[in-house]
Amino acid sequence: MRNRILLILLVLAGLAGITAVIWFIVRPALPASVVTTQPAAVVPTKPEVPFQEVPALPTLATSTKAVDVTSPEEKERQAKEALKREALSMAARLNTYSNADSFDALRVLQVGVDPAMAAKLEAQRSALKESHPSFGNSWGQMMQAMSAVIHSPAAILSAEQALVSVQVQTTVEDGAKSPVVSQNRVDLTFKHNGSSWLVSDMAIQAGE
Repeated sequence: MRNRILLILLVLAGLAGITAVIWFIVRPALPASVVTTQPAAVVPTKPEVPFQEVPALPTLATSTKAVDVTSPEEKERQAKEALKREALSMAARLNTYSNADSFDALRVLQVGVDPAMAAKLEAQRSALKESHPSFGNSWGQMMQAMSAVIHSPAAILSAEQALVSVQVQTTVEDGAKSPVVSQNRVDLTFKHNGSSWLVSDMAIQAGE
């Protein structure tokens, strides 16, 4: 019995040894396990746009011709502009006054007009003093000149008389009442007096 057990153990040991030999012989021929790796995710990149120069703006053609200030045309243009400025000034000054100083502005302005116009201004001053005495409620008128247009003649330098229309805004203040604002037109007639122009007549057209 004992000999039988030893024989069985020897047989088992022999089988184990044969199995080990066969394993070491066959193992190199077995396919190796393949480890697959996922490729790294590729982040798409924005393609670089090549730099493009902004085209330059076209150069505007400018006149380099100098103005001849001694030419008859330029002298005429300057004379007309000077007359317009004088008309703007006189239209505002001839119609801005108040009873605070007894309408003294009309008396002072008589030096910029001809004798006939000076007499008209004095008569206007007397009428205003009677209508709006200085001891009564405060009263005043202010005129703001906006633009001027020369109607005649075509040539100012050689003219003896000229008519200029001035667009104005008139504001009248009468005591505690709300100011009254209106748009008007002042027509001024100028007479040439040496190197200057004097106002010889004035007419105010309402509502223009």
